[in-house]
Amino acid sequence: VGHRMVACKLVEQGRLKRLYICPECQESYYDDLHACGGIVLCGRCYLRLKEEEKRQVEANRKQRETELKAEEERQRRMEEEERRREAMRPKETVEDRLLVQKKRLYRRFLCSLGLVALIAVVALILLLVR
Repeated sequence: VGHRMVACKLVEQGRLKRLYICPECQESYYDDLHACGGIVLCGRCYLRLKEEEKRQVEANRKQRETELKAEEERQRRMEEEERRREAMRPKETVEDRLLVQKKRLYRRFLCSLGLVALIAVVALILLLVR
């Protein structure tokens, strides 16, 4: 619903002013014809519009703050979870690494010993067969 222009009047400075009536509050008001590209709201509607804009800006700011706090909380929880997992993960010590290396060497030694024994048995069988 647009504001309805009722009349135009010429004021003493030679400017033409338009008289409007607000459809919501029925208040009449003037605006300068040369200074306005569109309709200027009446004082009461203008103040109400500014209040609504201010409330919307505040609501948007609160929404952003809430989203930012939620993101910070999510990030904090993820970091805590990572620290907890890190604390629960068994720490490998130098002693553990040395023990693993000793076991590997022992296995290799046993495999080589078994291989040497197998070769010796095969060689012995070949000597006996001739």
